[in-house]
Amino acid sequence: MLDSVPSVEDVQFHSAREYNVLVCLWQAENCRIQLSGVPYLVCTAATGSGETLTFWLPMLYQKGTTFIIVPLKNLGKQMADVAASLELTSASVTRDTLTKPLLKAIENREYRVITISPELIVDPRFWGLRKQKSWCEGVDQIIVDEFHCIDGWGGCRGEGFRPKYIELR
Repeated sequence: MLDSVPSVEDVQFHSAREYNVLVCLWQAENCRIQLSGVPYLVCTAATGSGETLTFWLPMLYQKGTTFIIVPLKNLGKQMADVAASLELTSASVTRDTLTKPLLKAIENREYRVITISPELIVDPRFWGLRKQKSWCEGVDQIIVDEFHCIDGWGGCRGEGFRPKYIELR
């Protein structure tokens, strides 16, 4: 959490300067709420309205790691590519890319943005990092993109076709 939360105008100014993007009022307000220290925030927006931009805006003011839990590998890759285009170091973690060197790089905080599936975020290798208080203090955000998939794909008791989603609760 920051000592002071930036104004809407400040968020708009910095996003234009750093990301070359003009943000809407609701996007700037979303950023301010995230930076205020609110533990949970649900943002519902229409497809194509710019909700993903709200993932990047707090990173203008934070220096730690943001995890984005995604339902599809292609979506994770796309988000990691967007982060890289904004000059944010990023990794798209999949079963194919999760290697000891990548895990070590994540442990060493070499990435600002990590996109990952629900199955891998609950993998014991990540839970090991989660047990390290000093490492967790460097995690700024954990975002669940396509949040509706938790119940829809995880099922009420984990009987869905993506049962690991239910563990995100």
